[in-house]
Amino acid sequence: MTSLVSLPDDRAFSDRAQALLGEGPAAPVLTRLSQEYARKYLSSVSAVFTDLDGTIIKPGETELDRETKAAVSEADELGIEVVAVTGKPKSEVLQMREKNGENFPLRYLYEKGAFALVPDGNGGVREELLLATAEMVAATTAAREYFITDLKEAVEESFASERRIRLELAGNGDHQCLLSIDILDPTLISGDFRAVPDGRMSIKIQDQALVTRVAAEVHQRLQHCTGFETTIPVDLGNANIEFAPGGAETKIEKDLGVARYLKLPVEEDGHHIRLSSSALTETPTFAVLGDSGNDRSLFSIAKQLPRAHGHLVYHPHTPKELLEHCTFLSSPICSGAKHLQLIIAAKREATR
Repeated sequence: MTSLVSLPDDRAFSDRAQALLGEGPAAPVLTRLSQEYARKYLSSVSAVFTDLDGTIIKPGETELDRETKAAVSEADELGIEVVAVTGKPKSEVLQMREKNGENFPLRYLYEKGAFALVPDGNGGVREELLLATAEMVAATTAAREYFITDLKEAVEESFASERRIRLELAGNGDHQCLLSIDILDPTLISGDFRAVPDGRMSIKIQDQALVTRVAAEVHQRLQHCTGFETTIPVDLGNANIEFAPGGAETKIEKDLGVARYLKLPVEEDGHHIRLSSSALTETPTFAVLGDSGNDRSLFSIAKQLPRAHGHLVYHPHTPKELLEHCTFLSSPICSGAKHLQLIIAAKREATR
């Protein structure tokens, strides 16, 4: 069984995190919490909100490995809901659902919580608008068409004199409520850019200053699209930029999606959200799992609540600042199953 190691302070936690990178799959899970408090928390978890790529599944794959599948199934048997919170569009989520089995007990919030797949009462699932609206979907469809026919070429050409770039829609390119754009290095691409053996991260632009400038130009041009006049650009730090229709008041992000899914009271604060004081006492005990800058908002919502903790899967591409937001940590990549196993073991021990 996975071991849980408590560390006395934040410095020890950070130092041990660095050491974990070379230890391989047998590395333990670290925590900032005392053993007594950590196990009490783990035993009371009723829901786990987890990222997909790099956290519980290898990037680009659609089927969970045997260990993770078993952990999700066992968690479900114990009454622990496991919910994937992903930026993937519906088409990719449906592929994953088919690959893992239509009765496999993994729930989905997709496009960062814009939508949820919920049971339809007939053994299937239906799409539920969670953060999205029909108007936002229509605006995104029009903006995506504008990107394909005009914006992509115009922005690529504007940077051609100093450095070639290539803009492509993220994933399958069919997000319904997010314009998600990857900034790629065309000199690293041969053949189909969607079938790169090492994943799309290996062909992305690594110059963050250039990414920031590209994001600004895309933003300026996109503001001419209906519904995107006040859109807020989100730079995820991995040469991926995102724009949602409607501006801050209709922000599409994982923390807001989880809050809406749990029916937690939320207050808007500029471009951010915070939970209202009543949420501090009404929130069920839950865990969030993530591995990258895309999951910063997931960790943020957990950090606001006394009954929630962030569980980080740590690997060389993980932004170091995420260590500040998590309470539990495992390594290397795709060891999110270890966190599920800890929760399951604590739950079983508490019910003996």
